[in-house]
Amino acid sequence: MTTQFALLTLPDGNQIEGDSRSEIVDQIIPGHGDIPETEDGIATALALRENYLSHVAQRAQATVMAALTDTTPDAISTLSEDALTAIYHDRSTDTIELGVWDSDIPLFLMASSYVPYTQVPRPAGTAVVFLDPLNEATFLDSLQVAGFAELYERPDTSDLS
Repeated sequence: MTTQFALLTLPDGNQIEGDSRSEIVDQIIPGHGDIPETEDGIATALALRENYLSHVAQRAQATVMAALTDTTPDAISTLSEDALTAIYHDRSTDTIELGVWDSDIPLFLMASSYVPYTQVPRPAGTAVVFLDPLNEATFLDSLQVAGFAELYERPDTSDLS
């Protein structure tokens, strides 16, 4: 029995189906499926997933901050300069170095900016959310953690007859 995957992307309601996680990622990221599985190709695919997730991290952070502003308008004014820098930094180009994130506001960061990808230690904190582009599985897991997708696995029932 094979497994068929279906990914429902939440922002626009589109449903993507595929027989593997790779097929789903190939439909999400233009050109991802056309990259050869060479050493250079693997690095290129990682860069595409990383770029895509950096934009997801930005949008997820903006969504959290907009909701916080709506529910508690004064909350942002109580944040320190360092906290605001961490929240609003560009995930595609910047790495924030901080020891501990002690806020209860979720902080979306790129796993690829920290150990084990780089020498920069990962910030600690229960509200730190790392999005990881390492492979198709971690990419899809990251979309789910950020609230931008749901992955459903369903058995292929065609060979049950």
